[in-house]
Amino acid sequence: MNNSIKVLLADDSVTFKEQLEAVLRKEEGIEFIRHITDGREVIDAIKETAPDVVVCDLILPFKDGIEILEEVSNLKLKRKPIFIVATAITTDKIIRQCMGFGAKYFIAKPCAGEGIVRIIRKLMPERENLFSINEELSEESSYITNNIDGIIENKVTEVIHKIGIPAHIKGYKYLRTAIIKSILDEDIINSVTKELYPSVAKAYHTTPPRVERAIRHAIEVAWTRGEAETINKIFGYTIQSNKGKPTNSEFIAMIADRLRLQNQSMLAK
Repeated sequence: MNNSIKVLLADDSVTFKEQLEAVLRKEEGIEFIRHITDGREVIDAIKETAPDVVVCDLILPFKDGIEILEEVSNLKLKRKPIFIVATAITTDKIIRQCMGFGAKYFIAKPCAGEGIVRIIRKLMPERENLFSINEELSEESSYITNNIDGIIENKVTEVIHKIGIPAHIKGYKYLRTAIIKSILDEDIINSVTKELYPSVAKAYHTTPPRVERAIRHAIEVAWTRGEAETINKIFGYTIQSNKGKPTNSEFIAMIADRLRLQNQSMLAK
């Protein structure tokens, strides 16, 4: 078993442990070495067993997965394990935090053990390359994060086009950027004038009031000349016809929430 890929599981679900262990024990070249249910014990287990891969949930008793990732990132180990995060929490903000602390892959629960095996083999194609693989994995982590950005941007652009906002007006690019920022940071929509408009203005070398006016104009264009079917599909009963057009923040929040949910569904597949 010395040449096997050693896998440690940090997860308080016995059912998930049994499912994953059953799959891993059938795999040639992979060894299931330990199951930890207490977050406080994970660091010591890593030091003691030197796993090649840690499959870790974010929700653990006493110490959560992000705390563990942060601690491991600061450890001076001869060879740090590859972290695969398997969890039901799949917001973009959490994914970025995990990647920032060194996680190499993120998979949403419920997930099959076979899927985790495929990820392990993808991240560790050759056991003898373990000492030089960290740099390659760093690039892969960056690719995953950038790919999320690209998917979000494409989705936002697609929705704005469907609603009927023309690309040539200034409010188009401001609105697109505002929606993307709101998807990536759920809290920013609660501070539109203090945070969102200034951050969009900074990106385009303009002022927050101009951003606000341009977005307002874009929404007015959509509401008067846009695709009614798409608008109704997105906004439904949230914006009542007798109340007129939605506010800037309502418009941005509704599209951001819709696309955030779609993005989480995509990540869970």
